[in-house]
Amino acid sequence: MDGKTEMGRFGQNRNGQRVISQTASGRAGSLHAIAVRAAELTFALLIGLLAANLLWTLIAGSYRTHLDVAQEATDDARRSATPPAIQGSAAGLLGARASAPSQPVETLPESQLGFSLFGVRTGSAPDEGSAIIEVGANGQRSFAAGSELQPGVVLDEVHPDRVVLNRRGAREVIYLTERARTRQQAAAGGLSPVTLAGLSFVPMALQSGGEGLQLRSEPGPLGALGLQTGDIIASIEGEPVSDALAASLSARLANGEMPSSLTLERDGARLTLQTRPNP
Repeated sequence: MDGKTEMGRFGQNRNGQRVISQTASGRAGSLHAIAVRAAELTFALLIGLLAANLLWTLIAGSYRTHLDVAQEATDDARRSATPPAIQGSAAGLLGARASAPSQPVETLPESQLGFSLFGVRTGSAPDEGSAIIEVGANGQRSFAAGSELQPGVVLDEVHPDRVVLNRRGAREVIYLTERARTRQQAAAGGLSPVTLAGLSFVPMALQSGGEGLQLRSEPGPLGALGLQTGDIIASIEGEPVSDALAASLSARLANGEMPSSLTLERDGARLTLQTRPNP
């Protein structure tokens, strides 16, 4: 009887254990399902966040990054294409205008582009004026210094009797009048630079026609005669200036001999300096 009782208790224990085992298994299955569901939700949430981030990047971040990169590339290209600024020149002020080697305006060749100059408005500096120019079949138009007349051709400077064009780095002029052209042609064919009393004079066209010698430096000892920087010697003792006359004057000055008179052109006006009484 004790054995049966024991067996009954064992059976109950086994049955109890079986019931308990089934209950634990059910709970384990429920926990597993919850864990799977939670993992699925977490994965779905992660996918959603990644998708949202990707969408935001496409709409905002990628577009902005593209613009920044494109802008940097454009800036780099512009910097590499822009010539270095020359101190004190128009290129140094505007940056975009092509610079050419420095050459006196009086020695520049006449343009063969066929443009016509009808009027000028000079500024405080040659690169601050404007001009009325007929460019081919486009008719007359007003252009400010620095403007492009046609691809590769820029209005570089404006002077009272001419304008300077910059054609892909080569500088050339258009004259306002036939008189200005004649003066230039006369200057181009005659005098040579000369040194008088240690001062440099260069050939320069006269407003009245012909050519003379212009003082470009400080007048030095010739200042006592009344000469000023920029004056153009038109004649010496009544004779038009020539290379031979200039050489003779240089020798006379070296020996301390002064000419009796000098006729100058100053700012377009003529004046005569009497340096000593005529013999």
